[in-house]
Amino acid sequence: QRHHHVQQEGSGERRLEKGGAMGECCKGLCKSLIVFLDVVVALVGLCIVGVASYLIYKKDEYDVFRGEDVRWVIWVPFAFGMVLVLMSLLNCCVTLKEKRCVVGLYAVIQLTFAILIAVAGGALMVYTNYLNDIAEEGSCTISDGIGNSRHYLSDYETGMYVQCCITDPAGRDAFISGDPRPCIYNQDAFDAGNATDAQSCQVLSEAFEVCSPSATGSLAGLKDFQSAVASLFEDAFWPAGVAMLVFALLIFLAFFGSCYLACCASPHHDSHKRTAQPSEVERLREGARPVHNERGMTMT
Repeated sequence: QRHHHVQQEGSGERRLEKGGAMGECCKGLCKSLIVFLDVVVALVGLCIVGVASYLIYKKDEYDVFRGEDVRWVIWVPFAFGMVLVLMSLLNCCVTLKEKRCVVGLYAVIQLTFAILIAVAGGALMVYTNYLNDIAEEGSCTISDGIGNSRHYLSDYETGMYVQCCITDPAGRDAFISGDPRPCIYNQDAFDAGNATDAQSCQVLSEAFEVCSPSATGSLAGLKDFQSAVASLFEDAFWPAGVAMLVFALLIFLAFFGSCYLACCASPHHDSHKRTAQPSEVERLREGARPVHNERGMTMT
């Protein structure tokens, strides 16, 4: 009976050792994956910082950053890139050291960043599609979209067109109240677009050529303006949205790896505890006498 028990215990220990080795292998793969993804994220962050730094240095030479409302926008990617670099380097350190509590904290941060980046990238792609719909269907025939956002974009574009492309005040009044007149669903959205500052309007008119001189002050001119804005977003912001979604996917993968290290991997002290206590098989192999209980019975 003791021999059968020893065989069972030996096979159990072999399964335990095999499972522990497999767990260590999975943990090593997760660490390698997290470090690789952190390096990729850090490189992306450095590229963002480099491009933003160049634009900050050369901002006075580019018309697109000449408006007061957009001069501060150039600092946003710089700060975002710096945060990515610092977070990636710190996460590499805590992953290699296997600080489980800190890895868990970084997993939460990674999940937050991934969600924010995915939402921002998806919003860019959705709004680009909305702008294309407005340019193709016209302001008066489009549907409302998610939360009336398609109508809001249409009214905002109409306000920008009136402010930036129609320089004569009398021409603006005639365009708004004429027949046929543009369709305006939300007056607040129209007023927000109509409040665009002169420098931003100059950037749109000169740098991106969104105003059509031949059809200024007409619905045909508004349609040309909407088509130019839609083309600008499709060329610049649609690829940016796709890149942001791919980037969010990489951070999601790092998040799952961090969760495994923080929650699923066995702590070191448990494995040390298992190996530190000799088993019945080891005692019998070493020639030790069987262990007796308090009543003098042999434990099998």
